[in-house]
Amino acid sequence: MLYNKPAVNFFEGALLGNGGMGVVVTTRPDGVMLYFGHNNVWDIRIAEDNKEEIGTFDYVFDRVSKIPDTCKLLTDDPWYAKYSTMAAENYRKPYPRPFPCGSVLLGFDVKEAELLGHSLDISSGLCEVYLLDSKKRKITLQLFTDMKDDRLWMQLVDVNGNKVPNLFKRIRIMPDPSTPKEFPKYTITENLEEGVLSFKQVLPYQESDEYDAAKGHPKGKAFRLTATTNQTMSKTIRVNWDGNEQQMSLLEAALSSEDGFVACISLEEGLNTKVSAEPVISEASTGGFNASRTTSNNVWKSYWAKSGIKLADAELEQIWYRNLYFFNCAAKDSAVTPGLFANWSYDKIGTAWHGDYHMNYNTQQPFWMTFSSNHLEKIFLM
Repeated sequence: MLYNKPAVNFFEGALLGNGGMGVVVTTRPDGVMLYFGHNNVWDIRIAEDNKEEIGTFDYVFDRVSKIPDTCKLLTDDPWYAKYSTMAAENYRKPYPRPFPCGSVLLGFDVKEAELLGHSLDISSGLCEVYLLDSKKRKITLQLFTDMKDDRLWMQLVDVNGNKVPNLFKRIRIMPDPSTPKEFPKYTITENLEEGVLSFKQVLPYQESDEYDAAKGHPKGKAFRLTATTNQTMSKTIRVNWDGNEQQMSLLEAALSSEDGFVACISLEEGLNTKVSAEPVISEASTGGFNASRTTSNNVWKSYWAKSGIKLADAELEQIWYRNLYFFNCAAKDSAVTPGLFANWSYDKIGTAWHGDYHMNYNTQQPFWMTFSSNHLEKIFLM
């Protein structure tokens, strides 16, 4: 799958995933933006107002059966109109919903590099972002998700696969802009000497009027997004969108131009009591990249070996393989069943209708192909 220009829009990006963690790789003229999500990470709060008024199915069916047949619409009946409004109040809350896990920006100087486009190899889950350096040499940023651990690996290489001087000038981690104000403030870890930027976000189990942020709740969840590079980090002054100089903020750092750029973005999630107070650092090294790549390649080989098709209609055949690729990225037996938009989300994208489970879609669409494609390991998610 090829895209021969910057893919600035979220819906133009390359989709990566390991069945739990999902990543959208987008590109722009001055950088690469990575959006993270996870099937297990939700704003799990739930509103339960009007419990007594909602009643039972028997109660509702009995009242509806007594609505006069002179009403053209059910909502012409005063009781039904009032009941419908009341029963929908909880659903109008933005939660529960999938919770985006933040984004990572790798920025470069447009005077020193040019973004050409990207490709996605669905046979192995490898995304390549193509750039030209100041000497018009083609440089490739290779990215893939580890198929066993929630990590995204990346490295810069030349056309022969050899390491090159780092083109990226800065790295920045951004918590999701839709994070509710009533949530506990995320905590930040910066270790510039070791090339680490990280934040942890707590996801309350209760609504704000019941939640004690100081005490938390035993069922409260959390996640941590950590970026580790093999480059030296520092805080410098950079030019902002208005063309003015500003000091780099928290979760942002300048990168050196050492040879062999390698980075690892890890996502930790679970109960708040289980997600580490400080980041568990994954060393960003060529050896780590290669080891993870070998393991992940084997996972993909095993996945594709289970089925295949040959159709006279080439376009239909491509659709079949692409959707089977997306399926492996979006679902696995050790993660929560994907909601309406799977594990790809950012801000309000991927959270419509609470991103939840609907009998006219979720129980059919993600799993109808499990038997015909010989991927029975996926059916246990239902």
